[in-house]
Amino acid sequence: MKLNRKGYTLIELLAVVVVIGLVIGLSAYGVITAYNNSKGKATIISESSIKKSASVFSEEKANDSDRWIDISSGKYFCTTIEELMNNGLLDKKAKLEGNNVKKYSYIVIKKNKVTLVNSDPRLLISDNSEEEEYKVCTGNIKNEEIKTYPSLDTGTSYTDEIRTPFTDGEAESSITDRKCLYGDTSGIINKEGKVVNNECVFDNLKDDTDYYIRVCMETEKNSTMCSNTESRTTKKIKEPIITINNNVNIEYKNDGINGEAGYYFNSMIKGT
Repeated sequence: MKLNRKGYTLIELLAVVVVIGLVIGLSAYGVITAYNNSKGKATIISESSIKKSASVFSEEKANDSDRWIDISSGKYFCTTIEELMNNGLLDKKAKLEGNNVKKYSYIVIKKNKVTLVNSDPRLLISDNSEEEEYKVCTGNIKNEEIKTYPSLDTGTSYTDEIRTPFTDGEAESSITDRKCLYGDTSGIINKEGKVVNNECVFDNLKDDTDYYIRVCMETEKNSTMCSNTESRTTKKIKEPIITINNNVNIEYKNDGINGEAGYYFNSMIKGT
């Protein structure tokens, strides 16, 4: 006799629920495990990716004369890995390949003055310190043994000012001059800030802007030793909050402003 029935028993339904629960649980476990594993494996930027990004950036700036350093041997395009990151050409969160490659490492491209053909990008590390390209990009001129190079502290950024303490370098001969230099690119850093004791002060800056800074020191033997080129970002000016009820109330935001703040604004509100 064939049993014909509709539906399932309670036990059969419970079994189906258990099986579905196991499938969902195992799937969720797999997703979570994969996510946790991926968190520990940050993207690594290869040297070839860095060079390719620098090449793309140089093409974007091909007609920008302010980006190319013109000397007798050719025209040089210099940029740091950090600048490529700030311009969205490299991932800021990614790790760099190799122990000698740092965010402040320079990539250089040389343009032949006759053929106007660009060389392949070169990633410069400290081993290249005697080469012309390294001197052009970093500002270093080595005429003696340099024991330690100058270094920059983190410092503090304001809306129109950056203040960064520095540590002197040490060479065979004595230091004769110190200069705090900055620019809005890492390729040409020729604007001079102020040296106040052992602190670089860069003022009259734009808010919410990336600036590239370094400190350089000249010695009695005509060497120039410079710190790494690092970027700092000025803080953004916060707009005042204007509320209109029975009276007009203006609340100013002084965040990130150094010293005494001054305000000006255009009002579209007509008085009576």
